[in-house]
Amino acid sequence: MKFLILFFIFFSTFASAQNVCYSVQLVSKYDTKQNRLELSKKAYPDGCKAMKIGSYLTVRCGCVDSKDEVKRNLLPKLKKEYPQAIVMRTARYRFKKNDDFQTKSTKKEVKKSAPKKVAKKTPINSSMCYTLQLVTKTDTQKNRSFFEKTTIPDGCLNMKVGRYLTLRCGCYATKAEALKHKYKYVKDYPGLLAVKTARSRFKNKKFNNVKPKQVLKPKPVPVIKPKQKVQKTIKKEELIEVLQPPVYSVQPLNTRSVDNVKKKEIKKHKKKKKHKKKKKKFKYIKKKAKRDIHFSPISVLENKRAVGSLEYRYKFGGQVSYDLLLDYEAEKNYAVADFRRVRVYHDGSILNDLFFYEIELSLLDGNRYKDFYIGHSNKLKSLHLKYRIKLGNIKIPFSLDSYSSSKYITFLERALGDDFLIGRRVGGEILFSHKLGNFYTNLFFSAFSNSLDDKLVNEDEKDGLSNRTTFAYKFHKHHILSIGGGYLKENYHGLKVKFSQPMESSLLHDEYVHTKIKDVSIVTRKNLELFYMYNKFAFQTEFLKVDVDALKDNYTFNSYYLQGSYFIVGKGKRFKTKTFTLSSIKPSAQGDVEIAFRYSQIDLNSKDEHGGREINYTYGLNWYLTKQFKVAANYVIAMPKNTDDYDGRLQFFEVRTLFAF
Repeated sequence: MKFLILFFIFFSTFASAQNVCYSVQLVSKYDTKQNRLELSKKAYPDGCKAMKIGSYLTVRCGCVDSKDEVKRNLLPKLKKEYPQAIVMRTARYRFKKNDDFQTKSTKKEVKKSAPKKVAKKTPINSSMCYTLQLVTKTDTQKNRSFFEKTTIPDGCLNMKVGRYLTLRCGCYATKAEALKHKYKYVKDYPGLLAVKTARSRFKNKKFNNVKPKQVLKPKPVPVIKPKQKVQKTIKKEELIEVLQPPVYSVQPLNTRSVDNVKKKEIKKHKKKKKHKKKKKKFKYIKKKAKRDIHFSPISVLENKRAVGSLEYRYKFGGQVSYDLLLDYEAEKNYAVADFRRVRVYHDGSILNDLFFYEIELSLLDGNRYKDFYIGHSNKLKSLHLKYRIKLGNIKIPFSLDSYSSSKYITFLERALGDDFLIGRRVGGEILFSHKLGNFYTNLFFSAFSNSLDDKLVNEDEKDGLSNRTTFAYKFHKHHILSIGGGYLKENYHGLKVKFSQPMESSLLHDEYVHTKIKDVSIVTRKNLELFYMYNKFAFQTEFLKVDVDALKDNYTFNSYYLQGSYFIVGKGKRFKTKTFTLSSIKPSAQGDVEIAFRYSQIDLNSKDEHGGREINYTYGLNWYLTKQFKVAANYVIAMPKNTDDYDGRLQFFEVRTLFAF
């Protein structure tokens, strides 16, 4: 076992070492226009290359396999001129590919240049031309005043283009012709650009209406004067006065009252500002969660970045789980401890997961070959479907509990009815997945025969077909509802079938519920599943029915379970909508704590077959210390009934430490 682990570590480190080299980094700056101009103007020694790594622009010199050689020979020479120079690891391909910007070399090579080929200039639309854009700012009152105060060079105009105010110079037919006049303005405007613009913009001598916004002045309040009395003559002898309705004059407001109102508003505004400033002082900074504990060999075993033109990614890993059992029976009490699983695996992919593979081996006695397959995944754009194909020794898709990895299930062992499942077999699987909004649909189909371990020992051949269909609705990341069903048909060709159910522990070898049937032609399994997750709470249930078609008669057996869990500390479980299985948990800095309960039952009594019946109550406590390390404890109360060996109540306590990487 030690030899295999050392071999995997050595192989991964050797593979990663071939893709990198050691070089001297002279300069490292953020990727901005100003820094690009500075790096392009400066000159650097021969053998140095400017490159962009992430959001940084750097200049690195040399690509040597040995770090000591760089420190001994190259670094002392460059330290004199560049005191900030350091030794860095660099990917080899960066020295081969062409970067977005180049640096000048100190030693200019003089070569007889061949006659230059004149490139054909592409004609430009007559209504458009190329111009040099010196300044561009958003259209605000402050920026308008800035443009009014600045002196405009000859041949340049202020323009308003959309929501921006710009200063542009010249109107040229080609971009190259525009760049010839760059030297006139580079000193004052180093960030100038050559852009396309409409010729009509240069015809307007008023700089395309870049005017300051007009401020509307309030109109004076009109004062209405009272009209005089109007006299109307009816007769020469009598005069009657006809009065108009009274009109009141609008008096001007008292200036003192207006000033008092303004002062009150200013005071209120100042108080609000002070209140806001006080609130800003009391800001609570959320502490970032600490990173998971990573051992230095583990970080070397995984390469998530694509390597080479094939975009190769790989990973080496494994898992070790150790169990301790305390059994309390009516007659005897005892303790047992042993390894449950010791496995190593390696997987990889090329061309952005277009083709992939996986190899997983068990280092304990029993079934040594686990996952051993190759695969292909892609999209059917016309049907809006994704598909995935696997060929080899694979897990047969049938139920949620069986298709999920043992590292991610809630309890130490799967529920009663696990013996009805068939595990890994040699065959092929195809998965079709479709997403429509928040709805997810998966269709699994597979055909299989004996497992790889059974084929090596020449076991009797058994073949079959299986299907699993699932539907899910994702309300949000931690709120999912999933339902599904499975169908599995296996041909026994007259062989015998045996069901022997352990009591949810690998360390208890007594199996009280069991049956055996001879001359079996076909065994059919049907399954219904439901999974619901809401934040920290998760619920899961499955019902499994088995029909056995034998020579003497037909038999039906069944099992089911109900389980729920809640995270006292932590965000909750994780569910993969791609494969409809449970996934790994990323705990917080102090670790996540989960409590769980499960009720499970199996019935192997049918007609003249009396295999017995069993009910189990399981209480669980899980502590996820890191993503790689987990401690779990289960307390199980088992009650086998109507069996030949034992009728009564058993209870045991089991603890597991799991390290998976």
